[in-house]
Amino acid sequence: MAGKTKSSMFSRRDLLVTTLGGTVCGVGMVLLSGCRDVSSGLSTGSDTGPCPLNPEQEEGPFYVDEGLLRSDVLDGQIGVPLHLSIKVLRAVKCEPVTNAAVEIWSANQFGKYSDKQEEGTVGQKYLRGVQITDATGLVQFKTIYPGWYEGRTSHVHLKVRTGGKGSGSSYITSGSAEVHRGQMFFPPETNEALRAVYAGDTNSFINNAYDRVFNQQRGARAILTLEGSLQAGFAGSIAVAVK
Repeated sequence: MAGKTKSSMFSRRDLLVTTLGGTVCGVGMVLLSGCRDVSSGLSTGSDTGPCPLNPEQEEGPFYVDEGLLRSDVLDGQIGVPLHLSIKVLRAVKCEPVTNAAVEIWSANQFGKYSDKQEEGTVGQKYLRGVQITDATGLVQFKTIYPGWYEGRTSHVHLKVRTGGKGSGSSYITSGSAEVHRGQMFFPPETNEALRAVYAGDTNSFINNAYDRVFNQQRGARAILTLEGSLQAGFAGSIAVAVK
C-alpha cells in the first residue's frame, strides 16, 4: 500500500497537535489522589494505593461512536494477532468493576483508522468495538498489533464507561458516564522488531521514546504485558484502575 502524500500527512499532523501546558503537580510531589493537567484536563493518575489510579491520555481525532458490541473487531484486517485482555478495577479498594463498557479502537497495520474521511475509510468499521466487563472486571478482544503513523507509535485507544446498556449487537452510550480514557502502548523492543513485519506501513517509524502522548501523558504506566511472538501472535494484558 502506498504511503500518505505530503499534503495528507500534513493534515493528519495538524489533527494530532495538542497544546499542552504544565501540570499542577510539582516535581517530586506524591500523587495521592491524582492531579490534573491545567490545559488538557487529563488526570495524571496516582502512584499510591492498592491499585494506583491509571493516568489518562487524550482521545485523539480518530474516535467514532460506533457502539459495536463485539469481541472480534478484525473485520477482515490482517496483521500480527493480538488477544487483548483488559481488567478494570476500582482504584480505591482494588475491586473489579462489573458491567462496565470498555471500548477500543486502533489503526490497522498500515497506520490507518476506519470510518474516517481523511483516511479514505468511511463506512468501514474495523478495529473498533465494545465489551462489557464480567464479574472479575475482565473484557477480551480479538484484534491485531496496530501499525504506527506520523508522530505516533503503535498504540490502542480505550474508553471505560459505567451505565449505558447493550442491545443486541449495539452499545447505547446514552445515560453512561465516562470514567476513563486512555491509550495502551507496547514494549519498545517489540515495536522495533515489528518494522520488518509491517513493511507495508510506509509512514515514518516512531517508537515510544519519541511519541508526544507517551512522553507527556505518562504512557509508561500503560504498557501492555505481552506473551507470544511476532510470528505466532501475542496475548496482551493490562489492568486499568479507575475512580
